[in-house]
Amino acid sequence: MPKSGFRQRLDRMAYSSPMLARVLGMGGRKRRRTELSQSGWDKEHIEGGWDRLADLDELAHHAVVAGYASRLARGGHFLDIGCGAGVTEQLLRPWYAGYHGVDFSDNAIEKARIGAPESATFSAGDARTFVPARQYDLIIMCEVLEYFPDIEEQMRRYAAYLAPGGAFILSMWASRRSHPSWAAVERVLKVRDTTLMWNGRGVGWAVKALTP
Repeated sequence: MPKSGFRQRLDRMAYSSPMLARVLGMGGRKRRRTELSQSGWDKEHIEGGWDRLADLDELAHHAVVAGYASRLARGGHFLDIGCGAGVTEQLLRPWYAGYHGVDFSDNAIEKARIGAPESATFSAGDARTFVPARQYDLIIMCEVLEYFPDIEEQMRRYAAYLAPGGAFILSMWASRRSHPSWAAVERVLKVRDTTLMWNGRGVGWAVKALTP
């Protein structure tokens, strides 16, 4: 259901101003769903709970990720942590020489493999413990940070698997409570660019290109 115009304006102002978010009591860290089991995650995908990621009003978010990828690592090897059913991979195809997607859900991985090129591989795994088999030119995480108990530790761990000159593309919902998570990221990585967007339902995303 679309938010009211007042609620949308409040969200945008609070997201843009960490100080305002604190004054309004909105600056606390959002609870992460780290307790969700793999079977529970599979159930959500099987029941279509994440099919909305392919909807038109999600397109701008994925397109920004693909646009950054085309500039930062065109023709490189990409690692997509939390790849879901492959919506982002499809937009990334013109830009990668090799792609590996990882998701907690076996069902999502099965869907992602359908119609994917040979240069794209997938595996089921937990983003918090997954160990890449090689270095990558680009590491992508869309709506993954909220599931990390220690964001700084995970950013350092994954940075070790970046090839020289590599970059991260990170995306997170533009929640009024996301400031602490971004602050943790930016203690480890340097922001090269940020795109903030809102769709017609009042849902917002911040997408950031970052380097170690």
